[in-house]
Order: sequence, then structure tokens, then C-alpha cells
Amino acid sequence: GRSIWLLYLRHPWLPFVDQSRPLLGPNSLDGFEVALRSLDGSGLTDQQKVNAIGVIEAFVSSAARLHHNAVTAEQRTGLSTEEFWEAQGPVIGKAMSTGRYPLIATLDEDAFASTGEEFFEFGLLCLLDGLGVLVDRRRRQDGGGSRSEPPS
Repeated sequence: GRSIWLLYLRHPWLPFVDQSRPLLGPNSLDGFEVALRSLDGSGLTDQQKVNAIGVIEAFVSSAARLHHNAVTAEQRTGLSTEEFWEAQGPVIGKAMSTGRYPLIATLDEDAFASTGEEFFEFGLLCLLDGLGVLVDRRRRQDGGGSRSEPPS
């Protein structure tokens, strides 16, 4: 996930490319081999391995698109982040005064202050923790038998 993230930071256009039918050149096959190797011995089925890689890639590409869009928002819109939120202030204030959004109204001011990198790391941690639960479950079901131990 982090390797893909760095690739998307170096090539901001890449997460916007349709990968539903990717070109399978040597570099993409090498990357897929590395990803599969990280799941070797996990007890996951081949389909689960491919799905796990796909879920991580889908998250990373989405996070990279959000990050790149945030970085280029001022250039695209002509408004700085501060100007944008200042313009939203009256709308947000009116909505909060209705009492309809009590949980939103209690959020800390920094609730939306995560950087793209912080958002990415949080999401990747959640995905990997969830994948770890699945791997543990599979190992318990299989009696712990696996070809090799995955890297830690």
C-alpha cells in the first residue's frame, strides 16, 4: 500500500487512470508478484489474496485522488482553502443552529484537519488490521497449517 501511495505521489495523474483492465507489463507483474508474496502462507484462498490486493489498491488510489484533488483545489477553483471555508461559514452556521445535526455540532475544530498522508495511514491501518483478523480466522479454521509465515 505504501509503495503504491508513493508511486501515486510521484505520478499525480496515475490514480485517475482506469485500471479495470490494466496493461500487464513487467513492472505491473513484478508489483503483483511482490503483493502476492506478502500474502504467501496467510491461509487465504487465491481469490481472497487477489481481493485483498484489490481492496488495498482501491483504497490507496481513492486516497491519492482525494489528496491530489485537495492539493489542486485552489488552482482549479481560484479559492484558497480559507476562502472556501469562509464562504461556507454562513451555510454551516445556519445548519448548526437548527439543532438537526447535534453530533456534527460537537466535533472538535480539528476534526477535519488530517493531512492526506494521515488519512492514508489511518485507512491503511484499518484495512491491514481487518485483513489480519481474516488471516487469523483462516489459520484457526485450517489448524494453523500454512506454507510459510508471512512477513511481519
